[in-house]
Amino acid sequence: MERNRLAVGGLLIAASVAIGAGSEALRPEPNFDAPLLAPIDARPPAETVQPTAEQDSPPVVRPEIGDEALVPSAVETMLDLPVEAAEEALLVLEGGVSWYSDALAGRRTASGEPYDPTELIAAHRALPFGTRLRVTNLANDRTVEVRVIDRGPFIGGRILDVSRSAAEQLGIVRAGHGRVRVEVLEYGEG
Repeated sequence: MERNRLAVGGLLIAASVAIGAGSEALRPEPNFDAPLLAPIDARPPAETVQPTAEQDSPPVVRPEIGDEALVPSAVETMLDLPVEAAEEALLVLEGGVSWYSDALAGRRTASGEPYDPTELIAAHRALPFGTRLRVTNLANDRTVEVRVIDRGPFIGGRILDVSRSAAEQLGIVRAGHGRVRVEVLEYGEG
């Protein structure tokens, strides 16, 4: 019985080798001169409008009615929108950041405003109250804009305390602290 199993196993191996060798002969030779993609649609191309002398833009392609393939997607349309230039920083600082405890919610800050963990606010030792800051987490490039309403932090190496909401946007809630770039966008009056 064992001998029959070995014989059957040997026949199966021999058959698979023979089939594999035979299939090589059935494979067509690659044609390196053939185009990579066959034409998908045989419709005539859309009308191309050439720019006038006062325009410096490239030709605009206007799709024919019912020509869904030439209608730009929402993403392509958004990519064509003008990009607003980033607001230039008046001052740039780098250092540590931490975030306020939720236990401080409702308490008065140095500016007189109550602390609200859901607002995008911060504490800095010297910047005037109302100063707008763009804060970027250097570990993950996540950015948030905050407004200075309090004084602190008073721990060495840290230059900013932020609200829980701002900490969530920066991705530092779990760690409790991080390293950031702080850009002053507009000085406050307080």
